[in-house]
Amino acid sequence: MNHETTIKRIQELVPSVMALEFGCEVMYKTSGWGRNKYTITKVMRDDKYRINRLDDIYDLEDMAYGYDFEILGKPITLAVVMLAIATEYNPKNTSTFLNIDSNGEFCWTTTTDLRGGTMKVIEPIISWNLSNDNFNDQSEETKTFIGVLLN
Repeated sequence: MNHETTIKRIQELVPSVMALEFGCEVMYKTSGWGRNKYTITKVMRDDKYRINRLDDIYDLEDMAYGYDFEILGKPITLAVVMLAIATEYNPKNTSTFLNIDSNGEFCWTTTTDLRGGTMKVIEPIISWNLSNDNFNDQSEETKTFIGVLLN
């Protein structure tokens, strides 16, 4: 699964990242200005939005009328990826589940029943770079792992 397909899959699993609210990116083409990407910086009343273009207030539906308008969504962060994984999988029905430790390491954890109790086996897989939380800025290996996991 390529990275654009992975992002689309995450947006399907977590539709709130496409909501027109603070932090959502939109792109539209205007005559003479070309194609511009803006971020919603404030949500006003009556579906009015302030975007990072001067201090004007826009009605995005009016902006979309007659223009090439696209909702790009909010950035895909680790929290969004984990929500997508939780939406896709039900770990209650298995003894093996995916978790992430405090260092950003994705791990498979398997619980095995032994005669005297249970034993957990934790197998590290791939790391999420916690210093940069955006999916697009992760390593190719991490993006590929997430894509395979959500396919």
